[in-house]
Amino acid sequence: MKLLINKNNFLKSVVVIYIILISGAWSIEINAYIRLIINTILGLYSLATLIKNGQDKKGVNFVLAMTVLLTVSMIINVDFVGWRNYVSLIWFICFGLYVYDEWGIRDFAKRYCNWLCVISVISLICYVFRDFLYQFSSGLPIVQGHSVSYINYFIYLYCREAPYRNCAIFWEPGAFAVFIGIAILFSFSYLDEKSRNRQLIIYILSLITTGSTLAYTLILLTMLIYMLQSNKGGSKLWRVLIGVVGLITIVFILEDIGALQNINDKLFQGLETNASSRGRYIGQLADLRLIASNPITGVGTSSYTDRASAAANLLGYYWGVSANTYTSMGAMFGAPLALISIYGLVRFYYRKGFLLKVIFIFFGLWIFVTEAFIFKPILYVLIMGGLSSIREDIEYQKQNENYKENSLHESV
Repeated sequence: MKLLINKNNFLKSVVVIYIILISGAWSIEINAYIRLIINTILGLYSLATLIKNGQDKKGVNFVLAMTVLLTVSMIINVDFVGWRNYVSLIWFICFGLYVYDEWGIRDFAKRYCNWLCVISVISLICYVFRDFLYQFSSGLPIVQGHSVSYINYFIYLYCREAPYRNCAIFWEPGAFAVFIGIAILFSFSYLDEKSRNRQLIIYILSLITTGSTLAYTLILLTMLIYMLQSNKGGSKLWRVLIGVVGLITIVFILEDIGALQNINDKLFQGLETNASSRGRYIGQLADLRLIASNPITGVGTSSYTDRASAAANLLGYYWGVSANTYTSMGAMFGAPLALISIYGLVRFYYRKGFLLKVIFIFFGLWIFVTEAFIFKPILYVLIMGGLSSIREDIEYQKQNENYKENSLHESV
C-alpha cells in the first residue's frame, strides 16, 4: 500500500513549521546564513508571484512603501553593516502578502494552529514530567539566555532557574504565550467550533503553565471572546450567566496559583519591586526618546543598542533590552513604519460588533507589547493580512450572510 503525500500541502506545512521555528524557537538552531538563503528564496518567489499575478495592487503598494522606508533608514543611518536585517524584513513582508494572495489566510491559520497545538501538547507532557526529565539531562546541550539557561531536549526547553515555568521550545515563557495568543485568535476566526474548543483547552492549560503575566491576561480575554462568540442562539441572560461563571472560575484558578498577585506586582508595583517590569518600562522610555529625535528614519539596527542605552542613561536609568515591538520598531526604523504595522494589525483583527471588535484589536496589539517580535516573520503575516485588500475573513462572512439570505428567500 503506497502512502500518498500531496507535495503542495507538504511544502506548505514545512514552510509554516519553518516560520514558527525562526520566529522564536531556541531548541533548534539554524545558521544565520542558511536562514538568509531560505528567507531570500521565499521572499523572491513570493515577490515574483505577486508581480506576475497582480491580484492585490493595494498590498503590493504597501510592500513598496515599507521597502522604501527600510531602505531609506539603512542609507540615512549608514547602517550597511546590518544589511541582513533590512533584507530579511523585506522578504518577510513579501511572504506575508503572498500568504493572503496565494494560500489564503484560512489555510495558513489552520496549519499554524495545528502545529502550535502539537507543540503545546508536547510541552504540557514534558512540563508534567519535568522532574523525571531532569534526571536524564547529563550530556544534553545548554542554551544560554539573558539571565537564565535551558537544558535543550530539542522538543522542550527546561529552564534551570525556573523549572516551574513552561516555555515549550521558545526563548522564554512570555514568548510562548505570544505564539499561543496568535493561535487563539486564529482559532476563533478560522477553525470550526469543534476543533476550536478542543484546541482552546490545550492553549489555556499551556498559558497557565507559562507563569507569564501576559498569559494570564490572555486567558481572561479568551474567556470574554468565547462568551461573546458562543451560544449566539441563546438568550442574552444565559450568555451573561455562562460568561460570569466562566470568568469567576478562571479568576479563582489564577488566584490559587498566585497569578493575580503576580499581575498586581508587575502592573502596579513593578517599577519598584519587579526587575522585569522596570526593564520593559525603561526600554520603552528609551525607545520613545529615540523616536522623538529620529522620527522618520529611526537610528538603524547596528547603533540601536548603544543609542538606547545612552538615552536611558540620560533619563537616569540603566537600559537592558526593549521588549515592546512597536516602540523598538519606531526607534530602529522610524515612526512611519511602526504606524503602518500597527494599522495593519488593527485591520487584521477588525470584527463586526463594537465590543468584539475592541477586544480582538486589543488582544492582537497587546500580545506584541511585552515581547520584541520585529525580526519574527509571523508578525508580518498578520500585518500584511491587514494591509492586503483581500480580506478573506470578511468576504467569508459576507458569503455566509448572502447564503442565509438566499436560503431564506427560497424557503419563503
